[in-house]
Amino acid sequence: MLQVKSNLSAVICVVIASIFWGTTGTVSALAPDISPLAIGAFAMCVGGGLYWQAIFVCAL
Repeated sequence: MLQVKSNLSAVICVVIASIFWGTTGTVSALAPDISPLAIGAFAMCVGGGLYWQAIFVCAL
């Protein structure tokens, strides 16, 4: 059975990733010169990477 331990760095990664995903529409509205596709791709790459980091931190 997989044991999950509490880890502050994993929580921080999830919070930062949530901020990236939650502010995609706001950034898109405030930066009209940048393509919404580029903003979404950036948010998915960075946010997804942080979620993966949180998974590995908790699993180890």
